[in-house]
Parts: sequence; C-alpha cells; structure tokens
Amino acid sequence: IVPVTKDGKLEGLRLFGVRAGSITGALGLKNGDVLQAVNGARIESANTLLTMYAQLDTLNNVELAGTRAGKPLPLMLRLR
Repeated sequence: IVPVTKDGKLEGLRLFGVRAGSITGALGLKNGDVLQAVNGARIESANTLLTMYAQLDTLNNVELAGTRAGKPLPLMLRLR
C-alpha cells in the first residue's frame, strides 16, 4: 500500500502486491487500484484505515470507493 497525496493531503491508498488468492484479490481489487473511502468515510490516514478494519467484524456490508485507471471503482461487499 502506497499513499496517494495531492496538495499535501491523502487522496487514497494505492494497492500493490494483490494476488488472486489474497483477501484483496478475492474482493475484486487489482494492483494499482486506489482506495479512497470505506462506508462513505474518507481514508485520511493509515490509522483511519486500521480503525475501519477493526470494525469489520461488526458489519454485514462494506462499501469501498476508489479508482481504477482513473475511473470510479465502487464495490459493495456482503460480509455475512
């Protein structure tokens, strides 16, 4: 994961090393995708993302927003 910044602010996190058998691969994410928000909450730091990750076990659905090759990449995931 590499931070993507614009004017000194975090715009998202670019994914690298995504493999077909990994969780990110199973979610449909690919190398180069940029994650920007989870459930409508912008990813503002690595700590924000870790806090969101810790809450996943309490959720039934997760909505990811980001970009792939500069185009919107919305994903809705059912966890249970």
